[in-house]
Amino acid sequence: MRRANSVANLVFIVNGTLDEATTFGGDRHTLGLANYCAEQGDNVRIIAPAATQRHYGLSATDIKWFLTDNARLPTVFHPRHIPMTLLRYSSRIARGALAAISRCEVFYSGNILPHDALCGLILKKRGICQKFVCRCDQILHLEPYRQRLHFTLHRWASRVGMTIVLKSADKLIAVNSLIASQWQQAKQRRPSALDITTLSYGLDPVLLSGSTHHKEYDLAFFGRLDYVKGADILPEVLQRICQSRPACRMLVIGDGPLAAKLFVRSEALGLRKNIVWTGQIGSQERFNQLAKANVLVYPTREDAYPMAVAETLALGIPVVAACNPHLRCVYGDALLYAEEDSTEDFAKHVVSLLDSKTFRKEQIGRGIAFAKSMPPAGNYEAFREVLLSR
Repeated sequence: MRRANSVANLVFIVNGTLDEATTFGGDRHTLGLANYCAEQGDNVRIIAPAATQRHYGLSATDIKWFLTDNARLPTVFHPRHIPMTLLRYSSRIARGALAAISRCEVFYSGNILPHDALCGLILKKRGICQKFVCRCDQILHLEPYRQRLHFTLHRWASRVGMTIVLKSADKLIAVNSLIASQWQQAKQRRPSALDITTLSYGLDPVLLSGSTHHKEYDLAFFGRLDYVKGADILPEVLQRICQSRPACRMLVIGDGPLAAKLFVRSEALGLRKNIVWTGQIGSQERFNQLAKANVLVYPTREDAYPMAVAETLALGIPVVAACNPHLRCVYGDALLYAEEDSTEDFAKHVVSLLDSKTFRKEQIGRGIAFAKSMPPAGNYEAFREVLLSR
């Protein structure tokens, strides 16, 4: 195994289109890991949109950026968008795979989505990178697709990405043991030399310093506004809560393809005065606003280790999340779990926390205990050791 104090040539990719990659926990971790490796003396290069460089303040000044100003993909899918979507997606892959980077020892992608996985495959085929490493933090649905098109497309992308990684990557870092077992099962169906290891995320200890913000909101949502995150049920959850607490206020932090639809739906339900929408905001402001809420609602359908949840627990805010085995595997009793897609169950758990300060305090204690048990500083040292290992 290579010594962790040796210097390496590393390339990281965050090749999406959003103005702030910091909106997503996985992208924040990838950029934080790149920054940590640069501080250890590694020669670090990052493939990312120009806006990511502008918005994410890395302390390491000698990182070299290769910028990919990708065009946005359609936020509402329609068959007529297929040609444009394929063209833009192909352009995104080409911009990353054909970046004029010099040879490197490791190419690292913080996800398994096809546009980044294909960049790794192409760079390896071109002889640019010696080793291709991926991280996976999402549930891999191996059962038949659901009926809704949004899930079908998302799961199709995950399966394509999985196939690329199994065929071309050298190492995979799974963020929990259930994800690792899913990849082991996939290896049995598709023979692969992929080396699979398990490493959890780490947490910025600054978040554990405690929040003294006055509570202005009964509940909050923090994440991408799309079907994968379960954002489509937010108006109905709030409507049920307002039946017993008419003055209930909800903070929504984030943006995404469902933003306009959620706003219209909330207006139709008479919730205009009950919701505050922030859109995308910077890291520190996001946490400052989030700290003003009593409860976080997180009805995700796909996340296996959402950093938004860990960060919220560290701030001393209890979380009601969708019940799935991956979240239970990671968070245990640090969360309250509601039946997936059940607006009634989510509302019931939120109201129980709001109605009882004692219960809320107990749940806050469990959450902070979990946050304190997480590795510090993103667990970057352990991730770097995996990157540098033979």
